[in-house]
Amino acid sequence: MPNRHRNAMLLTLPLLMLPVVLAVAVGTTGCGNDTRKTTAGGRVGKSAASNQKSQTLLTTAANQLADLPNQSITELKPPSVILDASQSSDGKDVEAELTLLPGAERPVYVLRVPERNGRFSEVGIRPGDLVKWYADRQSELENEFRAGSGGLTPEQLRQIMQLPEEEREKVDIEIDRELNTIEGDIVSVSVFEVPVAQVVDSNTLMVDFSVLSEEQQIRLPFDTLFKPGEDTTFRLEVIRYRDSRLEDLVDDLRKYAARGAPLLGWEPSPDQQGVEQIVERLNQWLRQTAATVEWQPTSLLEKLPQSLRDDEELQLLASEKALDRNAFSLPTEEQRVIQAQGYEGRLLQEASWARDISNRVTEGEQDDVRRIDRIFDWVVRNVQLDEPNSSLPTYRPWQSLMHGHATAEGRAWVFAQLCRQQDVPVVVVRAGGEDGPLWCGALIDGQVRLYDPQLGLAIQNAEGNTASLAEVIEDPTLLATLDLDDAPYLPEGTELDSLEAHIVAGPFALSRRAALLEFRLAGEDSLLLHVDADKLAKLLEEVPGISEVSLWDYPFETIALQLHGPEGMASSDVRRIRVLAAREFEPFVHKPLLWKARLLAFRGSSGQLIDASRGNLETSMHDLRDAGRAYTSERVRPTDDKIEALKADDARRAWEGAKANATYWQGLLSYERGDYQVSSNWLEKSAALAKEKVDSSNDDAAAAWGKWHDGAIYNRARALEAMGQIDQARELLESSEGPQAVGNRLRARRLATQTQEDAAESE
Repeated sequence: MPNRHRNAMLLTLPLLMLPVVLAVAVGTTGCGNDTRKTTAGGRVGKSAASNQKSQTLLTTAANQLADLPNQSITELKPPSVILDASQSSDGKDVEAELTLLPGAERPVYVLRVPERNGRFSEVGIRPGDLVKWYADRQSELENEFRAGSGGLTPEQLRQIMQLPEEEREKVDIEIDRELNTIEGDIVSVSVFEVPVAQVVDSNTLMVDFSVLSEEQQIRLPFDTLFKPGEDTTFRLEVIRYRDSRLEDLVDDLRKYAARGAPLLGWEPSPDQQGVEQIVERLNQWLRQTAATVEWQPTSLLEKLPQSLRDDEELQLLASEKALDRNAFSLPTEEQRVIQAQGYEGRLLQEASWARDISNRVTEGEQDDVRRIDRIFDWVVRNVQLDEPNSSLPTYRPWQSLMHGHATAEGRAWVFAQLCRQQDVPVVVVRAGGEDGPLWCGALIDGQVRLYDPQLGLAIQNAEGNTASLAEVIEDPTLLATLDLDDAPYLPEGTELDSLEAHIVAGPFALSRRAALLEFRLAGEDSLLLHVDADKLAKLLEEVPGISEVSLWDYPFETIALQLHGPEGMASSDVRRIRVLAAREFEPFVHKPLLWKARLLAFRGSSGQLIDASRGNLETSMHDLRDAGRAYTSERVRPTDDKIEALKADDARRAWEGAKANATYWQGLLSYERGDYQVSSNWLEKSAALAKEKVDSSNDDAAAAWGKWHDGAIYNRARALEAMGQIDQARELLESSEGPQAVGNRLRARRLATQTQEDAAESE
């Protein structure tokens, strides 16, 4: 699998001291269905500089999208700047020097501001605030250039920087004037944070080094701070850690639950700021880019149910005008009450998760059908099946992935998103009408391969491989293997040679902006975002057994439900659904490291990257390992005593939920890493605690743990199966309950048949 993390700079900020090193930049295999548009044209007339700026915006947005795990804010007490240049008396940087207080019995360190623009007293600096100063700026190329040029002075080097480009070329060095830095240079700046001990006056502070560890004190560069006769001033800021972030996030949850504002994209995730910045940059890119793409709204929109076409709120997102909108956000503040600024950024994040997961899952497999088999199996293991319930929140794929739950329709949508990133279209087919099974059909080499998301099983042909629709039509007895206890799999009289295929695509996937962005993203940034529904419909019309093609209405219905709830439902019941959705998200608000762990688990990168906090050295990265460390840390899985000690009901509920989620997800993560015994142990623990909590009188704990019981049983059976403990796996599958129980029993039967066949071959 390719390393998705583009050798990026990793900036980590320990609480008290670190050297920061900044680098100034120097200048998917699909399955061959060819359902995407690949033509684009350009408009003439924009300057090269404008085009370069446009490309820079796109590259920046793509880099940010790939690095959202590291942009997640996991500290609920983030620093706020109390004093910097904007609060100084003259609007300039505050520069100070460190001195020793004369006559003191022990070393007392004092910061003085020679320019007297500090305003320490006026801005309310107090003991405990942190002084953050920047010192020891070093430029590797500057030092090398001086050494090779007879030792240039700083003033001489600045003069070179101000020369026109053609003059600078004479000295064989390239300068970025905007950054005032040599291009390709590595500039290091040491950043130190030390607590304020006392505010003496507006320009004098006493600082306390005693709180630092012995190792940290040894690392302090006192030799550079006390140099007689030299300028040792350094730029400083003063910061304070506040408790307001958690309060703000909880308030956002309450606003959504109470008023539904905004209705889409309301989730206050730890990476929300990064997602919104991606949308802002892409909006700028759309306004500046000279690129165009061939696009027209699909005629299949007219086949959607009339109720969806008449839904005014939905049409803000799904009308032809909305699909042709030249922005990744709605244009007015009034409309953004419906859809948050970062909403379509979240859809891009959804696509990036689908790309990274599907790349990792299919790595090393060349056969197209087996690649899709692997993706379907991943979805079944990682997205637990729920029964449809109009009184519960509905999810789009990113929500189903994050929460790990979905109905059969939700699973189908997730499966389709993952397969799209492998360039394999997935359609939804109902055999036998609404009473019949829902199939996912993966279009591979002109054949529709069938999967049942309700059972969690692929439909098998006579050889035990995933069957095509053509094979099932030719031999309907293949489906009889899915009959159980005299309950037929198909409704009586089902005709298989005249089925309707539903193309899986929501409004964003049908839009011009998705098509254009897909076309412009290249290399490891590539995302398959656009569905050319009309072109795909023509391909499907050639498939035996498909008599009609339409858009699947489920993605549109899901958006409509998230906008205003089921038609005719009382507003109080709609509000109750929002309350449930907000509560489901609470663990990520109270335990933001859990969110970051999920993002790392989805990205799953491994390899080498440059670590700026360690002097620009290469360091290894391993997302799955780091996700596991987060899942098992006390910051995510607090002790029962700490949970019980909490006074606020919402905090106690959220902490319990985070612990339950992390316990279960660690079992799934261990399975993916091939640690099947470890996986079995975690999942056994999850199932046991689910039973224990459900039997207790604690409703919140019962809900937090109980929702994973069925998934823990199934996935533990899968871990046992992977270790060759087939009898134990079958026993668990046959005794399982819940929405997937029938599929589990059928899987147990397949295991028994396979065991018998293997035994017969060995004789």
